[in-house]
Amino acid sequence: MTTITSPRLLTKPGEIRDACRRFDIDCDSWEGSYYDMARLEKTLAEDYAELKETADSLVLHVHNATVFVQFLGHGPSGTDLELRERLQMSLLSPKILPRKFRGIAETRHRGEDPMIAAKRALEEEPGYSEPGFKDSWNYYLYYIRPTVLEKPSSEKWHGLPVCYHKEIFGCEINSRIYVEHGYYEVQSNGKGPEKVTYFDWIPISLAACIERTPP
Repeated sequence: MTTITSPRLLTKPGEIRDACRRFDIDCDSWEGSYYDMARLEKTLAEDYAELKETADSLVLHVHNATVFVQFLGHGPSGTDLELRERLQMSLLSPKILPRKFRGIAETRHRGEDPMIAAKRALEEEPGYSEPGFKDSWNYYLYYIRPTVLEKPSSEKWHGLPVCYHKEIFGCEINSRIYVEHGYYEVQSNGKGPEKVTYFDWIPISLAACIERTPP
């Protein structure tokens, strides 16, 4: 057996499945679910993640931009509000996934500017397409910090260890783009809609207690 002394990037379908089996990851159990082996292969092929193997580990590396969207001083009794991801509903099965994640997240391509990914998250999820200018601003987006989160198992591909490389942003919105009852995003697979993600507002004091696990 060949000893791997430095991380090896896995990209080919056959080697991805073989590597999972070498590390006793039951990738066969993914079949039939929304996140199966084919979706992992597609994610890697499109540079939305990297699968790295060493002599003693197999880890999926995901880079994303996470945005904490806030509406300050305009909630009930003047409270500050923050947007959260509440649940996902598959349109291909009756499965509903409660989420309750803090903020909204967008996966980045390898080497992509995090600010571009953050703006894409705002455009694709709550639909904030234009920040505006001066007195007619819609939102103000700013960088906070980087952070790394390691988990023993991916939420999507069970059993596969994952490392999230997150760039955290803050975003304050104006009342002209605030929607009291929240937002939803429909995601498609090229053939038609696949799932719907719902977002709602909660007090910032509660949002700060929620950990964001990116997709």
